[in-house]
Amino acid sequence: MVPSHSRPLSEEQRGVLKRLASPSRERANDFLSTLCVFMLVFGVEVGSIRLVSGPPEGAVIGIAAGVAGAVALGVLVRMRRTVTGRALRAGRTAFAADLDGGQLVTETFEVADAICIEEHEDEGSSYYLKLADGTVLFLSGQYLYEPEDAGSFPSTRVAVTRAPQSRIVFDVECLGQPLPASAKRAPFSREEHRAGRVPPDGALLRVDFESLRAKG
Repeated sequence: MVPSHSRPLSEEQRGVLKRLASPSRERANDFLSTLCVFMLVFGVEVGSIRLVSGPPEGAVIGIAAGVAGAVALGVLVRMRRTVTGRALRAGRTAFAADLDGGQLVTETFEVADAICIEEHEDEGSSYYLKLADGTVLFLSGQYLYEPEDAGSFPSTRVAVTRAPQSRIVFDVECLGQPLPASAKRAPFSREEHRAGRVPPDGALLRVDFESLRAKG
């Protein structure tokens, strides 16, 4: 059992969750995406008409705009029905639940060994951490940059503070001694992502730690 305790949200943390739970950002993205699709389709239509019959005028422009608008709205509806769209809505629901709950949870882990996974683009740092009880903790995200740069992470004792529903990390404290990773492996491959072999951030795994050193 991982030791844990709760603490109330600060006003700053409430503000962060409130922004993340708001649909305004998604609405702005929807508007910009729809506008871009409209402009692209309308531009192609006008260019095609010019080639065939010269510069469009009057009703022809109106029809082209109507067709472009219909296409843009269709794309928007399809985007909202995608896995990404559903995930965004589920994320907002989780942030709202954390805001209503008003509590964060801090879990403290005793770490015996660490494997670093090389970063791909800007997805954040990733580590497999072998815990004292033999289980493996997977941490991954840009929130690890600061303790890494300070030279304190990985550590023999790590406390991670998260919002319980969304699992967003608000704090990482390195309470033990620095514990440099004993191995570094290549970034996760597309095949690993597609096969679901990349754990979610914060996952506790019951796997052979040594088997994690190799890619694939």
